[in-house]
Amino acid sequence: MSTMRDTTAPLFDAAGAGHFTLPAHLTKMRAGLTALQETVEPALRTEADEHADLVAATTAAAVAGHPLPDVAAIETARLEERLAADRFDVRLKAAQGLTWQITNAVLEAADEIITDHLRPVFDHIVTDLRAAVDVTAKYADDPVRALNAPAKERKAFADIPNLVGEYSTIAAARRVLTDCGARPARDVDGEFAAVRNIDQLWPRERRQYSPRPWGTGADGTTWLLRNGAQLWLPTPAEQDACYDEVYGEREREQQRRHQSGVDMRSGFTPTPRYAQPEDNDTQPQSHPLADRLASAG
Repeated sequence: MSTMRDTTAPLFDAAGAGHFTLPAHLTKMRAGLTALQETVEPALRTEADEHADLVAATTAAAVAGHPLPDVAAIETARLEERLAADRFDVRLKAAQGLTWQITNAVLEAADEIITDHLRPVFDHIVTDLRAAVDVTAKYADDPVRALNAPAKERKAFADIPNLVGEYSTIAAARRVLTDCGARPARDVDGEFAAVRNIDQLWPRERRQYSPRPWGTGADGTTWLLRNGAQLWLPTPAEQDACYDEVYGEREREQQRRHQSGVDMRSGFTPTPRYAQPEDNDTQPQSHPLADRLASAG
């Protein structure tokens, strides 16, 4: 059955494969969608099939002098074909509506999914991955020498690609939540989505002229861990809090400077040093000494 784009499918597929769990109400909704998406059986005999067969049978009966066959089978086939089309249309629309409901339900449960279902698995993977990277650190510049390393080191080398694969699966599940609308309000570029201290590993000031110092896949993840990266799986609020901690005061200072410049350009007039006559509806006040002189005169 063809339906609208199912944004949440990778999330449920990974959960179904046993990588992590999801809230029970979401898995129940997903099971309902799967049932709706099952192929609807077409009508066994279409109107066109019955019509063609009856034309042939009627011709043969006429030639043989036999009674002509009843054509009621055409109406039966027509009804069954319409019922099959209606079943398909109803299920399709129900599946489309339920897909929207699931997307909204995933968005509403995004924080719970991250903190209670994805993060525990993620933290365990990162702990094991960090341990494997630490064990193999002395072979980082000479992987060939690792072939003769003790069994523990060789096993760690073998574990790293699998652990990185698991890490990538959890990270991809988190991106599904982003696609559903669970996005930070301040860290709009996702700068702190994966590495909490990315500003230390790759400061903004260097990014215009210096490429990202780590690659992709196992090599990139290994580089991050060997260089002190704090891999994490934040909620949108936690991501924003990290962004504000790093850039908040700097951005507020820039805003203050910008506002100060706007005030200066908007025609700011300093207070006059001496009062002008037009500033007062009454006559200017006379000086006390002048008043005494006038009285004496």
